[in-house]
Amino acid sequence: MRNLADAIENFIIRQLLEDREDAVLVQRNELADKLSCAPSQISYVLSTRFTPERGFMVESRRGSGGFVRIVRVMPHELHEENCEPTVHD
Repeated sequence: MRNLADAIENFIIRQLLEDREDAVLVQRNELADKLSCAPSQISYVLSTRFTPERGFMVESRRGSGGFVRIVRVMPHELHEENCEPTVHD
């Protein structure tokens, strides 16, 4: 049997690929119900597998049922967002 974290990750990645978009909006509670797990398990996968180092940004939105937006970003976009301006002598 597959690891639950793997199943959650694969489900979210399939959503990104099926929608052919660079972002997907999921509701944590609905996803937990669909995958028969606790919402905290969804949160764990989002925080450990959908990281900037892996090319993702996760934006949580409170209210309206707790939507989470997962955005796939290009490496140069990550670099631009996380870098501070450099000063050359």
